[in-house]
Amino acid sequence: MRREADYSLAPLFEEALSRRSQDLPELFCPTGAVWWAKAEVLRREGTYHIARRSGWEIPWARGVDIDNEDDWLAAELLLEMAERPRDGE
Repeated sequence: MRREADYSLAPLFEEALSRRSQDLPELFCPTGAVWWAKAEVLRREGTYHIARRSGWEIPWARGVDIDNEDDWLAAELLLEMAERPRDGE
């Protein structure tokens, strides 16, 4: 969903509204963690979003987008959780 200017919610993918989320294709979101490109391609295209781009999947807990203090606090909590010993370790 996306929020419209009037704060109403609109679907990103109309065709997916009648399908279970488990039946939809996986979606991936760029984290901005690492980007690279050939200089000539970046100059020509003016963006990293080109037709044949590729990438690596980063677990959601390691790809936290920090834009404000709340995001920072959430990232700290995730780090604390990752550092805790698990049962049986």
